[in-house]
Amino acid sequence: MKQKMKAPGIALLVIVCAAVLLLWFRMPVPYYSGSAAADLTAALEGVYGPEYTGKTVENGTEDMRFEIEAKTGFFRQLLGLDHKYECRVIFTTHTGENTREERTVTYQAVDPMGPEEIERRASIDWDSGVETTR
Repeated sequence: MKQKMKAPGIALLVIVCAAVLLLWFRMPVPYYSGSAAADLTAALEGVYGPEYTGKTVENGTEDMRFEIEAKTGFFRQLLGLDHKYECRVIFTTHTGENTREERTVTYQAVDPMGPEEIERRASIDWDSGVETTR
C-alpha cells in the first residue's frame, strides 16, 4: 500500500520540477524597464555628459557610450523585489588606423519596487564604480 502512495507523489514532484524548468528556460530572463533606463541614462549624463562620437583627444579620437543591462529575472518581478541593473560607460579611443583602447566604468543600479517605493526613481550606486581597460 505504501508503494502505491509514493509513486503518485514522486510523479507529481517530477512534473512540477519539469514545469518550473520549462518556464525558467522559456521566459525572458531580464526585466527591462524603459523608465528605469531613462532615469539611469539621465544620471549618467549628469556626471559624464551626453554620449559622443569622434571627439578629438590627445591621442586621436574618442567615443563615449552608455550601456544599461538588466540583471533582474522574471521571478524577482513577480515577487515585487527591487530590479537590479548594471550601467557601463564605455570610452573607446582610436589612436591609429586599426589601434583602439577601450576603458569601461561599471556601476550597479537599482529600481525600487513595491507600493511604498512608488515615489523613488531608479538610481546608481556611485560608490560601486569599477574601471577596466582593454
